[in-house]
Amino acid sequence: MQWENATRTIRAAVAVVLWATASLASADAYRITTHAAGHAGHFNLDGMFVLPGPVGTGPYELDIVTEFDNPSVYQEPERTNILAFDISLRIELTVGGNRYTVSKEDAWLELDYFPDLDGGPLNDLRYSVHFFPYASGNFGEFQQRMLLAPDLLAFSDLLQPALLATPDVEWAQFNAGTYIINEVIIQQLGDASGLAPQFSYQIMTIPEPATYAMTLLGCAVVAGAARLRRPKA
Repeated sequence: MQWENATRTIRAAVAVVLWATASLASADAYRITTHAAGHAGHFNLDGMFVLPGPVGTGPYELDIVTEFDNPSVYQEPERTNILAFDISLRIELTVGGNRYTVSKEDAWLELDYFPDLDGGPLNDLRYSVHFFPYASGNFGEFQQRMLLAPDLLAFSDLLQPALLATPDVEWAQFNAGTYIINEVIIQQLGDASGLAPQFSYQIMTIPEPATYAMTLLGCAVVAGAARLRRPKA
């Protein structure tokens, strides 16, 4: 009887742990990583980064990484919009041998996906990050725009794991700016832009720390149950 009670208790514990693990897994966060590179970027972003600059024209590399959870999804028949606030943001921009960085934990992002506004055959995906600049103005942003064949990414799949890169991304560019925005004016202080003949965009899920902990606990309980059920020699 004692053995049967122990077995029932272990089975119940295993069921609870597996249920809790599945519930937590549905609360995964997301990571978006983009890489853009080109030969003729234009930059006038003095005050956006800790380092002065960049100012001028030339080759560049731009890497943006965001992590977020609880996004708001707005879906229409031919448009999907996603907003997320209080995101983790990392920007690395290399121009003229200098690397400029932004690291924020209070940024926000927006994804917009719709048929090409110019009436062409390609879909239009726009990925924007917004944050407070280091020293210039009170609003900064980077926007990356890419044109995709319609079969590459469905409108309902913006939060599904995906990797898009040239040449499948048929065209890409970035724009950036710093601004002063208040109830009276919107004044642009700096700007940047460039085509991105080399471009990649990846979105993936990242389990929350609690999911890892619960998964480890589940493995321990299952292992314990297996030892208890092992017949004695």
